[in-house]
Amino acid sequence: MSVADRSHLRGWARASTSIRHQHPARQRRLAGWGRASFSRADVITAGSIAEVGALLSDPGAAQRGVLARGAGRSYGDAAQSTAGVVIDTTALTDVLEIDTERRLARVQAGVTYAALLGALASHGFTLPVIPGTRHVTIGGAIAGIGGAALAFDQHQFQSGMSGGRGFIALAAVIVSGRRPGRAVLACTAFALLDASQIIFQGKSRASHDLVTALPYIATLLSLTVLGRRQRSTVSV
Repeated sequence: MSVADRSHLRGWARASTSIRHQHPARQRRLAGWGRASFSRADVITAGSIAEVGALLSDPGAAQRGVLARGAGRSYGDAAQSTAGVVIDTTALTDVLEIDTERRLARVQAGVTYAALLGALASHGFTLPVIPGTRHVTIGGAIAGIGGAALAFDQHQFQSGMSGGRGFIALAAVIVSGRRPGRAVLACTAFALLDASQIIFQGKSRASHDLVTALPYIATLLSLTVLGRRQRSTVSV
């Protein structure tokens, strides 16, 4: 093991101690419903949205990587974060509002389809589509839509189908300073560039590779500008 590796592991150990001191954590062996792959992580059960926000802004957790996890009903590797921090959202079970006029429901991430169906039934409503298992959480289902959207055009899952978009999403989180509102704006900006490169491919005489690389070039430029600003702030 190299000196750099030992230093990295010591940093993880310090971060883990800090997180456990501020937020009760329990190391667990995690797997999806299909039990296809396993990992060990520090699992913290969030009792409120405020606790989720505190964990996301925790420097120690950010250093190790933070993922949110629902009921673990995915057939694959549900919310795996080896040696990282996993936020268990299953305690966030409040149905906050059911607007019968607009036919909208506002719920916390850990509410299951079964619980939502029960709450809707009391108002004389049901869901237009019900998954194979009613024990999927609403937060987990919404997160799954992000992955499913990548497969719409190809009608299948295959290696490399994300095309590096995961790194763009990570850059959006970094550029936004981990603030949800800014992250949405950053993701929207990168998505517009991604859509633009598809349009430009048919209309522009520029190199196909150059046009395709537009979202990634914008990502690198954003990270470069942010890095320079942070260095100048530190120097001041």
